[in-house]
Amino acid sequence: MILKRNNTSLRTASGVGSDLWLECAKRKLAKKPVIHSALQQLQVNPGDFDCRQLVVEAIRKYDVEDALNSDSFTRTNSMIEDNLSGEISLGYVKHTNAEWRIPSSSLTQHLLICGKTGGGKSVIIKSIIIQVQDVALFIADRKSDFDRIAVNRGIPYFLLNDFLDNLLAPPPGVKPYLWFNILSELFITSFGLRAAAQSQLVDVLLESGVQDGLDNQYPTMAVLKKRLKKRLFANRGSSRDITSRLHDRVDWLATMLGDSASAESHLNWDKLMSTGCTVNLAGIPNLVQSLWIAVYFAKVLLYRICNNLRSDKLEVLFVFDEASPIFPKSVGKNTSILLDYFQQCRAFGIGVIFASQSMNLSDSILANTATKIAVGGLGLGSDYESFGSCVGLSGKQREYMRKIGKPGSAVVKDNRCAEAFTAKVTFKGEEAHLSPQELEALSKESRKGFIDESSPVTRQSAMNTHGSPNAELLSSCVSHKTLEESSAPRLNSVAMDNALRIITAQADFRMPFLFRHEAASLAGIRGAATLLKAEKEALNAGLILRHELPRGRANICLWEIRDFGYESINRQQPKWKSKGAYLHKLAAHRIAASERLQGCKATIEYYTSNGKLIDVCSQRGNVVKYIEVCSSYPLEKELSNLRKDTAEDSDVAEIVFAVTERKMKRPLLDAIETFTKTNPAICPIRVVLAGDLIDTLEITK
Repeated sequence: MILKRNNTSLRTASGVGSDLWLECAKRKLAKKPVIHSALQQLQVNPGDFDCRQLVVEAIRKYDVEDALNSDSFTRTNSMIEDNLSGEISLGYVKHTNAEWRIPSSSLTQHLLICGKTGGGKSVIIKSIIIQVQDVALFIADRKSDFDRIAVNRGIPYFLLNDFLDNLLAPPPGVKPYLWFNILSELFITSFGLRAAAQSQLVDVLLESGVQDGLDNQYPTMAVLKKRLKKRLFANRGSSRDITSRLHDRVDWLATMLGDSASAESHLNWDKLMSTGCTVNLAGIPNLVQSLWIAVYFAKVLLYRICNNLRSDKLEVLFVFDEASPIFPKSVGKNTSILLDYFQQCRAFGIGVIFASQSMNLSDSILANTATKIAVGGLGLGSDYESFGSCVGLSGKQREYMRKIGKPGSAVVKDNRCAEAFTAKVTFKGEEAHLSPQELEALSKESRKGFIDESSPVTRQSAMNTHGSPNAELLSSCVSHKTLEESSAPRLNSVAMDNALRIITAQADFRMPFLFRHEAASLAGIRGAATLLKAEKEALNAGLILRHELPRGRANICLWEIRDFGYESINRQQPKWKSKGAYLHKLAAHRIAASERLQGCKATIEYYTSNGKLIDVCSQRGNVVKYIEVCSSYPLEKELSNLRKDTAEDSDVAEIVFAVTERKMKRPLLDAIETFTKTNPAICPIRVVLAGDLIDTLEITK
C-alpha cells in the first residue's frame, strides 16, 4: 500500500517505521499521544498491523482535510501555543484563536501597515498609541483622525497655524551646515528640481544668517524668499533659470504654510522630546504635507543622533499614516539622505509606523520593517504580489489573501514567526472626534509654554553692549513694531524702570512663582496706580504675560516673565520641575509650598506605583491627598487622570482638582459626577479654585 503526498511515497511495509515517523512529523501528528504510542510500538514490533493501520489512517485523514481546507496559511503555520506575547494587544490569530500581542521594543525595528481605505489601518495605529507607555509620540494627523487619541494620551495637539516654529532652523546640537544640506535635499527632492538647485539653496541659507548679522539665529521662509529674489535679478543664463524655479516653489510653499513657515519662534525641545506632539495637516496639499513631515522627522532624528541619545528601548515613536508620498518607490536609498538616516533609528530608540494604501514604497522601507501587516485587502493586484514577495507568501496564499479582504481581516508577518499568518484586528470602540471649536482651544493651549514665540531679532537688538536694561533703549527698540502698527504713545521711562525692578525682584527671589503684588512688594513699589502703570508698560514692551488665578470672589494677578524679559534684566530663565504651561507650574509649586506651611509633606510630580504622575501629593502622617491642577481644555482629559488616580492601590484620603479658571469648575463637577455614577470612587473627590489652596506671601523689602 502506497500513499502519495507532495511527490513523496509512504511505504507502510514492514521495516519502514522511520518513514512513518518522518511523515507524521511533517504533519505535526507525532505529538499526539495515541499516534506517538503507536509509532513507539512499531519501533519495537514492525509487524504490528493494528498500530501501522492506525498511523496510516491518521495520515490519510490529515491529507484529506488539508486538501479541503481553503486557508493555505493554516497548512504552513501550525502554531498551537501562544508565542506572540507582548504588552500591546492587536487582535487574535484566526486558526488558533491565540491572542496576538507585540512588545513595544519590537517597534524600534519598525512596523508597516498597508491596506485599502476603511480596512483598519487607523484602528491598528490607535490601538498601539493607546497601549504604548513612556514614549514620545509624533503623529502627523493628515486626516484629523487622531485628535481624541492625542487628548486622551495628553499629547500636545496643534493646528498648523499655531505650530509657529522656524522651519529652517536646525534643532539644538545639530551643525547648521549639516542641517542645511539635508534640508536642501528634502526641498529639491520634493520640488523635483535639478541637483544644481541644491547647492544654490545651501548657499542662500548660509548667506542669509551671515548677512543679517544674527548670531545663532537662522533665516525664516520670508528671508529665504527675499534672498532668492535678490539673486534672481543678479544671476544670468541657466543659473537664473534655476533660481527662478527655486524662488517660485519657495514662494508657493510659504504661501501654503502661512505664518507657521515664516515664524521666528523655536520649539521647546526638552518638552518636545518628553511628550512628542500631534500636528493637524488636513486641508493643505499633499506635497506640502509630505515635505513638512519629512523635515520634522529629520529634525527629531538628527537631534538624537547629533546629541548621541542612544537607547536600547523605544523612546520615540513616529506615526506616518500615509507614507507613500514621503518615501515613494522611485526614491532609492542612494538619492535620499533621509532614508540613510532612517536605518540608524533603532540605535537611538526611534520606532516608526508606516501606513500606506498601496505598496508604492521605497525598497529601503520594505526591507527594514520587521513586522508587516496587510489589513482589509489591497487596492491593486500588483500590491498583492509586492506584499507576498516581501513576506514570502506562496501562490496559493496570495490567492487566498485576495478572498479575505474585509475590514479587520489581516495577513501578518511577525518576525518572531517563521511563516505568515492570518489575524483579526480588534479595537474597543472609539470616542467621538473633537469639534472645530474644541480643536482650536486645544491648539491654543498647546502653544502656550511649548513654543517660544519671542522674536530673536528683537531680543538681541534690545540689549545694550553691557547687557544691562536701559529704559530708553527698550522704549525705542523693543516696541518699534507696536508703535508703527498701532500709533501707541511713547513708553514712560519711569513706569518701565518700575517694571524692570519688579521682574528683577521676581527673578532673583528664591521662589520664582510670585503674584504681582508680592513681586511689587519685594521690589519696594507701593500703590495700585504705580503697579498698574508698570504692568501696562511691561505688557506693551513684551516683557511679561499677565495671568489671573481665581480665588474666592476675586482673582490673584501674576506676571509671567517672557524670554525677552529675562534677557533685558540679564538673567537666565530658570528651569522648574513640573509639567504644563506657566500657570500650571505656578499653581503646582505654590500649592505644594502652602501645603508645607501647614505641616504636610508635599511632593511635586509624584510618581505612583502604577506609573501615574500626580501634580502634587500632600501627606500628613498616614493621610495622603492627591491634588491635580486643571489649566487646559478639554476637561475630559481630567477624567483620564481621575481613572488612573483611583486605580492606584495606596490609601488615598482625598483627590482634589484645582481649576485655574472659574468657568472650568461647574463643567468639571458635572463630568466627575457623571463619571462616578458608573465608576465608583474609592475616596472623596473635590473641585476647588486653585487660588483657594494657595497662601500669599508676606514680603517686606
